[in-house]
Order: sequence, then C-alpha cells, then structure tokens
Amino acid sequence: MPTDFSLPCLRAHRVFHTRDLDESREMTSRMWERHRVSMPGNGPFETTIFGVSRAGMGVSYVHCKAPLLMECGPVGGNFYLYLPLEGEVAHKVNGRQAVGNSVTGVLHGPGQTVRMDATPVHMLMVSFDQSLLMGFLRALGLPTVSLEQWGLSIDLKAPHGRELAQTVHQAARDLDSESAPLALEAPFAQLRANICGHLVAALAEVAPDWSPTHDAWLGTCSVDDLTEWLRANIASPVGLADLVARSGVTPRAVQKAFMRHFGCGPKRFIADLRLEEAKRRIVANPEVPIIDLATELGYGNAGRFAAEYARRFGEYPRETRSRWAG
Repeated sequence: MPTDFSLPCLRAHRVFHTRDLDESREMTSRMWERHRVSMPGNGPFETTIFGVSRAGMGVSYVHCKAPLLMECGPVGGNFYLYLPLEGEVAHKVNGRQAVGNSVTGVLHGPGQTVRMDATPVHMLMVSFDQSLLMGFLRALGLPTVSLEQWGLSIDLKAPHGRELAQTVHQAARDLDSESAPLALEAPFAQLRANICGHLVAALAEVAPDWSPTHDAWLGTCSVDDLTEWLRANIASPVGLADLVARSGVTPRAVQKAFMRHFGCGPKRFIADLRLEEAKRRIVANPEVPIIDLATELGYGNAGRFAAEYARRFGEYPRETRSRWAG
C-alpha cells in the first residue's frame, strides 16, 4: 500500500455499514446471485462499503473487520478487480489459486466459480460491465475465455500493474470529497478508460503467446468471427472440420491461428467454452439431471464428461450441484 494512502477512503460515497452478517449476505447477493458467506470463529463482525458507479464501472472501498469465507456460483455479467490495501484474500477461481495482497491484484470474470478466504481487510475493488472490458480485451486481441488460466493474478510491481494500482488509488483519494469533480460524468468516463487501459495492458504482459485477433483473417472470416460463431453454437458438436469449412483454410492454418492468438489449439478452446457453459447450466438449472445437460452440450459419455469437468474445475459435476443446491 502506498505510504501516503489514508484510510478509509471514498467516504463521501457510503453504500453500506453493518454489524449483522445476515444483512451483509443480503448485500452480497446483489453481486452474486448464488453465494455463501461464513465467518470462521465467533468473533464480532463489522463491514463498511463506500463506492461510486457510473456507466459500466464502479470503484469501491471495503473495510471488513472479521475474516470471511465467501463462495459464489458462476459470476454473472461483470468483471471484478480486487486490490487489497491491508490484509489478504486467498482466491480459488475455477480450481486455480491466487492470493491478493498489496502487491498482487486478482481479477474475476463472467462465468467463473469463486471461493475467497479473506483475513480482515482494507480493500479497493473495481467492477466492470462485461461488454466494457470485453471490448478492451478484443481491441488488443487478447483471449476472452479461460481468463483464470493466465490472467487471474495482476502483478502490481510490474510497470502496467503499478500504473493500474496507482490510478485506482488516486481515484479513491480524489473521490473522498463530496465535491470531487471526478464523480462527474465526463471525468469519470476518462477514469474508466484509464483504468481499463492499464488493466488490459497488464494482462497483455502475461497473456500466453498471443497476437491480436482484430483484423486477423482466416480465408473467408476473421478469427474474431470464428470464435463468436463458436460461442453462439456451443451446444452443437463443433470440431476442427467445421472450423475448416467455415474459414476456408487448411486444418493446419486453423490450428496455428488458435495457438498464435489463444495459446491453445481449437480442440482445447472449444472444450473450455463447453465446460464453462456446462458449469453455468448445472448451477442455473438444479432441477435438470446433469447427464441431460451434458448431452445437450454434445457429451455422449457421462464418465468422460465428469472426468474432463473435474480436471477443469477441481471438482465433479455432482459436487458443483451439491454445493449450489437450494
């Protein structure tokens, strides 16, 4: 944390304060439809949240005086960037682990299943509408799926990570006043662009052997067109032959394009998309048998589906269903 950073911050924009854990759970439900919050031990609970939100982005300050364990089902339509100022938060996102603290930020994205084990913390959090940050990611041609495999942790000591943290810290200081010009629409829009730009630049530093997908063409369509078509047809048994037919290039050209732009072949890319959609459906449709959901997504063998799911998320489908039932 910067030595000149005073706490609390964003005090002119108080959102919430409570000593009641149930009331805090109700507040959390506005972020995550399916979630659980528990407090290890029997100590007192108290949390305070301040925040400002405008046109697709929110900047919040959270002070929780008690350790908390939070679990949430697939994150909805937002990205969340966590920047602890004091204390730390251990994150487990789709089976991947990261620890957020004063030198490491953590990013959650849509569709992810999250577990957070937090000490008492002072923390800044930035939320982004999915369409907003996706636009920035696509503008640089960065992968927009399986983000937890390469973009979960943000090194706040690296050049772009440091600029990102400094920009958010400065905004929190500037927004501490009721008369802060930054809270007005135009200055906040500029802040939004700066934060998104620094975040995507930080992600670009760690993206796996990527190259821009915008304006990258494969025969009769662009790489972006091809991946959007895959998302739209995720429930269909799409394979390499379909990508070849749609793009009009050779199988080798398709393989090389996916490796160059996404760091994996089309088979892995499609598998990740399909498994993420399977998890979303398992949580969202508790009354539908898992085997039926798997069949809808093209899995003909229940055992193979369960094994692939467990490798991807660190738990079996029935365990996901059990954790989020009711």
